[in-house]
Amino acid sequence: AQHLCQDWDREAVAAIAQQLPFLLRQPDSEQNRWKVSFRLEERAGIGSLERLERRLQQARLNAQIIFSSGRDVDLLPKQGNKGQAATYLRQYLGVPPEDTLVCGDSGNDISLFQQPARGVIVGNAQPELLQWYYQDNRPW
Repeated sequence: AQHLCQDWDREAVAAIAQQLPFLLRQPDSEQNRWKVSFRLEERAGIGSLERLERRLQQARLNAQIIFSSGRDVDLLPKQGNKGQAATYLRQYLGVPPEDTLVCGDSGNDISLFQQPARGVIVGNAQPELLQWYYQDNRPW
């Protein structure tokens, strides 16, 4: 938790995102201390997220944008994603990368495949994960 809180200003991140009309806030059940969740309006393209990224950078906020399932937009601390969590757990347990297998099906799993481990993109994967894989981001 201390690691995640470092330079994380949830309220400022949420305030910037809520100014953008193409982001629709998800219910409270989808929010937590380290995540602000939205849905991308249907008519808005994924390019709209570049506008959000610019605003977060201009405000010098320690946040990353995770896009998944073709509509979900999660804003997290830069040091908080599935890949970093898997690496922490692997190191904590003393498991070497070559003995680690990660699996994923959507954009919120990309960080798993950016870590030194073997990976499986499942057959029903979402387009954003497949697009990432085929655009020369393959670590394998």
